[in-house]
Amino acid sequence: MKVALWLMNRFQVDSSLTGDLIEEWATGRSTKWLLWQTCVAIMSALWTGLWHHKLRTLGAVAAGLFGWGLLLNAFTYALSPFPHFPIGLLLFVLRPIVLGWIVGRLQPTQPLGTALLFIAVFISVALWNSRHSPAAYGVILLLGSWLTLTTIVGGLLATRKRNSILIPG
Repeated sequence: MKVALWLMNRFQVDSSLTGDLIEEWATGRSTKWLLWQTCVAIMSALWTGLWHHKLRTLGAVAAGLFGWGLLLNAFTYALSPFPHFPIGLLLFVLRPIVLGWIVGRLQPTQPLGTALLFIAVFISVALWNSRHSPAAYGVILLLGSWLTLTTIVGGLLATRKRNSILIPG
């Protein structure tokens, strides 16, 4: 149940729907039923959040694609005098996290869904561009899985509320 609540919170499912599902589960519905309803609620929230804000979603994805090229050039330029492995690895890991966060913040009604849409478009474009080189498909799919995970981290960071950290004292 905690996983279902966490997922519905991160994908910004309506709190009344979340409460109704938890109440139904508490009356004896199975965990399988709850997970299925959670998936349906998340898909509905994704569709609503992304579709009703089409221009904002497209702008966020376009900004992510533009940012990818911009950061690629910036990192390449920054690494040319310092081709050390740890710096390059750090920049390689941080770029999709930063872009996932930026894309998510540009579309606040569905930040994690927008980050997922961005990475899906990115991988689709990469596959389309390499359609004449079948050997590149494996590399793109391998890097795509890594990019998906790191972009999701950025999208999850974008879902955090600004005032959600409680400062003791």
